[in-house]
Amino acid sequence: MTTNIETDIAIKMTYNPLIINVKTGTLLAAAILLLFYSLLVWEVFERTFVAIVCSTLSIAVLACFNDRPNMEEIVKYMDMELLTLLFCMMILVGILTETGVFDYIAVVAFEVSQGKVWPMIYSLCLMTCFVSSFLDNMTTVILLTPVAIRLCEVMSLDPVPVLLGIIVHANIGGSLTPIGDPISIIICSNNFIASNGVTFMKFVGHTIPGVILTVLQSCIYLRLIFRNIDSLRLNEPKEIKDLRREIRVWHKAAKSISSFSKDADVVRETLLKKVRILKHQLKRKLNGLDTTEAYVHTLEDLKVKYPIKNKLLLAQACCALVFVIICFFIQSVPQWRTLPLGWVALLGVIALLIILNREDMEHLMHRIEWTTLLFFAAMFVMMECVERLGLFAWIGEVTEHVILYVDKKNRLAMAIFIILWMSALASAILDSIPVTAMMVKVVVSLVAKETLGLPLEPLVWALAFGPCLGGNGTLYGASANVLSAGIAEQHGYKISFTRYLKIVFPMMLGQISIITGYLFVSHILFEWH
Repeated sequence: MTTNIETDIAIKMTYNPLIINVKTGTLLAAAILLLFYSLLVWEVFERTFVAIVCSTLSIAVLACFNDRPNMEEIVKYMDMELLTLLFCMMILVGILTETGVFDYIAVVAFEVSQGKVWPMIYSLCLMTCFVSSFLDNMTTVILLTPVAIRLCEVMSLDPVPVLLGIIVHANIGGSLTPIGDPISIIICSNNFIASNGVTFMKFVGHTIPGVILTVLQSCIYLRLIFRNIDSLRLNEPKEIKDLRREIRVWHKAAKSISSFSKDADVVRETLLKKVRILKHQLKRKLNGLDTTEAYVHTLEDLKVKYPIKNKLLLAQACCALVFVIICFFIQSVPQWRTLPLGWVALLGVIALLIILNREDMEHLMHRIEWTTLLFFAAMFVMMECVERLGLFAWIGEVTEHVILYVDKKNRLAMAIFIILWMSALASAILDSIPVTAMMVKVVVSLVAKETLGLPLEPLVWALAFGPCLGGNGTLYGASANVLSAGIAEQHGYKISFTRYLKIVFPMMLGQISIITGYLFVSHILFEWH
């Protein structure tokens, strides 16, 4: 570069690693996502077909700008490690299903809850949250979704509301520990974050108050939105329908008697007393079982009907499952990490199949959710192409510019707010894993700028909660959501996008609001300290 100006001049140089203009790529990526969610919301086509069409369209858009990925790159986009993990866990669950263990666990849960609806729902939600804090979310829902469906069928309940609670608490529990969710693993495995004092115990110590608050909020929310117990019933039993009809008959008879004499008043009061007795019986039936004797009788019938079918097979499958889970814990330690989780699960499944020496492999393969695996593969390809078009980079730049726009005194509070809400809302629309990978870069770049003076830990806690809770926002916000919906659909219960959005999205907004308050209080205490 040459100039004939004698004075010094300022030059600003920018480099765009993308093959197309950032603005154009962002608009095209947004259009693809809008088409994807529009087809899913209106249920024009089956969701797997929609994902395949949109992933093919995203590749075609890249090809138009001479940036078409080759087959090797597309296979990398599919995240074969995650697909292998899901495939293996589906095989393990399929073998466990043959033993009748899920039916047996459902009967045990029925016994523990004493046939009461809400104790059963709360116990499932808390169990899911606890298990998900140590196991991957997808592994948790694979194990617990069949149990929940079987238990709901035993109690004549609609499994969909219960499964929504399980999905939400699986994502909440995943934010508790650094090994509970791929999001937490991405955050804690970052070299910059790990080298600046974010340890396992410190992570748990800062996330556990937020997890407790969100669990309380979600339990109260579920109780309020389903306060009418009839909305949870799958098919109302005949005895309850007969009882309702009897109440209407007695009440109509009481109203037909006019107060012409004292005897008429006595008869009417007797009929109304009968109505009150019947209503009390109906309330007891709706809240649980009619009497203790009826509960015991039903429990005995269930124990006879749903025993463990094959104890030897159950022991072999449980040994394989325990081996895989122990290896998951070992692989969560950075110094001991040698194999991807998918390969660990594959080794456990291969060992189990060798021991079983099964000849009906075709029957076992039918138990695998092939459409769900295909949906994941197509969606991962679409999300990678969307990232390649520059959407995630644009979100990161906007986040950084908004934080830098605020004065230095309020910059940390604004950074916490923006990172939490931006990552949550983005995870509700996009897949939470690439959103987290993008936001980690934003957090590191903000902290690395010494002129900003932003501490690392408050931003890490905001990022730990944002994508995990934001994944609850829509049915396709987190992989566990899609997986649980696929298992439910195989059992004949469809979780529609609109029903999920209507029930869970307001809950997610409440959770993020609670975490915002918690982080702001923590921020004030942090500054005071």
